[in-house]
Amino acid sequence: MKNRLKLVGNWPLPGKMARAKKEMMVIKSENTLDFIHGTKNHMLISFAVSNDYIDFGSITIPSGVCSDKEVHKGDEVLYVLEGTVPVVCANFSETGSVTKSRYEVNQGEHFLIPENTVHRYFNLTNDLTKIIFAIAPT
Repeated sequence: MKNRLKLVGNWPLPGKMARAKKEMMVIKSENTLDFIHGTKNHMLISFAVSNDYIDFGSITIPSGVCSDKEVHKGDEVLYVLEGTVPVVCANFSETGSVTKSRYEVNQGEHFLIPENTVHRYFNLTNDLTKIIFAIAPT
């Protein structure tokens, strides 16, 4: 697993190399970089691309599971393929107080999470939920 973690940010090849090669690629599902993500709450993350220009892939969330809190550089866009995914975001004020906002993202809907926003995904259904995500690091 640790060796595969080294591939995050360089999958299927580093961004500069991909741009220099100007090569188009079909990335089949059997060629994604797959991880069980989370220390307390586990879900499947499959990266089709992860480099210094973009992270793109899918997240499969089991029934009754929520993700660990996460925050990252770059805006994230989600698209819900299957199910409904509640997203909880923490908003920090200049005074140091924290408020939380909860959003329901339904199948077929998109959701934007701005850079440096602490967030979690939930699956409160009895079925798997699946989302596609893209993060454009700054």
